[in-house]
Amino acid sequence: MAMHDEIRRERERLQKEIEQSEADKKKSEEMMREMQRTGVRTTCPVVKDPDASLHELIKEAKEHFIYNSPKITAELPDGITYMSSPHGDHRANANAFDAVIRAMEVDGEICYFFISFFQNGKIACGYSHSPLLSGPNAWECDAPISEIRRGIVQSVARMQMENTPVSPASDPSHPSEGCYIATAVYGSYDCSEVWILRRYRDNVLRNSFGGRLFIRIYYALSPRFAHHFGPGTIFYLYAKKYLDRKTEKLQKAGFSSLPYHDR
Repeated sequence: MAMHDEIRRERERLQKEIEQSEADKKKSEEMMREMQRTGVRTTCPVVKDPDASLHELIKEAKEHFIYNSPKITAELPDGITYMSSPHGDHRANANAFDAVIRAMEVDGEICYFFISFFQNGKIACGYSHSPLLSGPNAWECDAPISEIRRGIVQSVARMQMENTPVSPASDPSHPSEGCYIATAVYGSYDCSEVWILRRYRDNVLRNSFGGRLFIRIYYALSPRFAHHFGPGTIFYLYAKKYLDRKTEKLQKAGFSSLPYHDR
């Protein structure tokens, strides 16, 4: 082969590499835009049809499922549907029943393997707050049916004991204890972010003198200022940014975003 032919072929090969690189860059940019828009990422659990081995168990259990765990589900340009919990300005567009299957230690941190069951029959398997277990290939359910069944039974029982969440106005045991500022920021006493904060209040702050003192001061002062923290007010963005970070940190520490009945 003459050298000019070799050069021509090499130029053709390089041109194809350049075109492929540009195409890959375009796909990557499109993926990033969609992840920012939807609130899901490629490291989130994948929403899919359950394996055939789960069909009978789901058929038996679904009448007991309580679909009250808010989720974000979105299909990205790779054709895969991912699931995430509501965060920041990304609000839920679906609800699921979460069954905690097992607890495990990863890199010195306790995380939980769970299965989210959706009303349309889809499921998503995931590990709570574990960056080491990420990507579609990591979200596979390797638990035996007996372990999944036990996790479903325990999760349903816990949820039934918590009952339906109530607002402080209708809860005689807490007539004056509402998360006033958080409620003003998020627009509801019963939403995932406020449920996290209420769990932190009841399970952490109430168990120490300093925490109880903070609660007493907060409930004495916050009703007077709560109206300054609603959408469109001067303090809204600052308060929401702080509370978003706080609830995200608490959720990573294991505080659930499921509906909650005040203690």
